[in-house]
Amino acid sequence: VTYYDLHCDESGIDRGQQFYLGAICCSPVRTRVLQAGLENVRKQYGLASEMKWTKVSQTMLVAYKAFVDVFLDDPYCSFRLTEVSYGPQWRNFAKDEESRFFKAYYVFLRMNMKLYSRYSIYVDDKPGKRFRWSNIQYAINGATRRDYGLMKKQVCKLVPLDSKHSDLLQVVDVVLGAAVSV
Repeated sequence: VTYYDLHCDESGIDRGQQFYLGAICCSPVRTRVLQAGLENVRKQYGLASEMKWTKVSQTMLVAYKAFVDVFLDDPYCSFRLTEVSYGPQWRNFAKDEESRFFKAYYVFLRMNMKLYSRYSIYVDDKPGKRFRWSNIQYAINGATRRDYGLMKKQVCKLVPLDSKHSDLLQVVDVVLGAAVSV
């Protein structure tokens, strides 16, 4: 069994005709390597605040590039990106916007998980919605049990985090913002 970490964020929820879901996928060992590298960049550039795509500026460009390069230079990590359209089928996806969002997240995760691997998933928390995240974990594990007869949990844990306290979620935010702004 192979273990992976998925560090996930979203972008553009309140804008336009679509939004995006993105994730860094890596092994737990690579997660620790990335975290150490990001911590070094923070020290080198004196970065104390949250790194976000919306905060990129000309004066901070070199620091942001160094921050993101920790991930981009790692050959053992990958980035997953999905566009979710608010097209005609969106209204039929679930009964309300919140349910549609979490269902889209469920589909995104299922599409980006290998069947016989196990995952720790870290998501940018939605205040007051922790029960929705545990529902996704339960639904994914139930679906893999039902559809493939796998008794081991595919999602070992799904952890909602405040992105202010997770450098890897901040990297996802910046890479996602850059990818969808092009």
